[in-house]
Amino acid sequence: MKSYLGTWLLAGCVSVLGCGDDNKLTADAKPIDAPKEIDAAVPDITWDEGGETLIEYQKIFVNPTTTNVQGRFTTYYWSMLNPLRYQPPENPGCNKTGLDTPADDSDDRFPMGMGHGVPAEHTYIDVGQPTVTGGTNPMATPLGNNPGFDGFHRKHDGIYHFTAAANMGAMFLDKFDAPYSLTLAGSSTWPAQQFDNAFYMAPQWNVVSPAFGPATIPANQPLVIQWATPNPDTNRPADGTLSMVVALIVPGVGPVVECRDDNPFVHSQLTVPVDLVTYYRQLLGNQTGNMARAIVSHRIRELTDGTTHNHKRMDFIATWCYVIPLTAP
Repeated sequence: MKSYLGTWLLAGCVSVLGCGDDNKLTADAKPIDAPKEIDAAVPDITWDEGGETLIEYQKIFVNPTTTNVQGRFTTYYWSMLNPLRYQPPENPGCNKTGLDTPADDSDDRFPMGMGHGVPAEHTYIDVGQPTVTGGTNPMATPLGNNPGFDGFHRKHDGIYHFTAAANMGAMFLDKFDAPYSLTLAGSSTWPAQQFDNAFYMAPQWNVVSPAFGPATIPANQPLVIQWATPNPDTNRPADGTLSMVVALIVPGVGPVVECRDDNPFVHSQLTVPVDLVTYYRQLLGNQTGNMARAIVSHRIRELTDGTTHNHKRMDFIATWCYVIPLTAP
C-alpha cells in the first residue's frame, strides 16, 4: 500500500442530519483471506479509479446543548469508469467542486467525478456486504437507495453501500490515531476479501475559528479557518499522510468549495479566498448551509480479484470531522 494523502476530501463531512435509514447497523465480520497480490507495481494516485470505502467520524452541531456524534460509511467500486480517473483537487489551495451542470464542470475532480454521460458512464462491482472493524462494534453498511445519493451528494445508479448512523459515531468509530479494517463479503462475481488495517483514523483535534457553533460567511472578504494542533499521531503508518480539509456545503447540492492544507500539525490556519466566498454566497442564497472541517487520511490498495491486475486503485479514506451551520448575511 502506498500513501497518498487525501486529495481532498472533506466534501465528506457534509452534514446530512437524518440522511440515514434505520437499518441494522452491526454485523459479525468473518475472517476472509485477501487475494494474493502478485502485481509488483505499487498502487498510487496515478492509477485509474476503482472506487472507495469512506469512513467518517462526525461531530455535528445541532444546538448549544446537543451534538450529533455521527458515524458515516460509504462503499462503491467500479469495473469501468469514463474517464478513467479525475484530476485531484488543488494542493495546497482551494477549488470549486460538486456542481454537475452543462455550464459548470466543477465536479470534474476527484472524488466528485462519477463518470460523464447520462446515465453516468460507469459499471459497478458487487463486492458484497462491506463491514468495517476496529471500533468497539463492527459496522455492516446497508445498500444505498438505487438511484440515490451518498453523503457527498454524489448520485449512484448501481450497487453501492451507504449509511449515516446518527449519534452512533462512538459505537463504530471510537478509536483515534488508530487503524480500521474492511471485510468485503463477496458475491457471485467478486471474491470475499479482507483488508486489515487499511484505514488510519486521525488523532483527536479541535477547531478554533469559527468556533463549534453557528457561523456566518461575510461578503467581500476572505474566510480564515483556524485550528489547534492535533493530538499526537503516534500510530500513524508510514503512508498515513494527513490533510486538513474544509468544505462549504449547499443543501441539496453538496460541497461546492473545498480547501486543503497538507500539514495540519505545523500550520494552524487556511484561507478561503474572496472569489470563492462570493461563489459560495451566491449558491447558498438565503438558506442555511454547512461548513465541514476534517483531518483526512487517504490510503491506497490495488483493486483486484486476485487474478486480474489492470492497475485500478481502491481508496481507503478516513475523516475526523466537525460540521456547523453556516449563513451568508
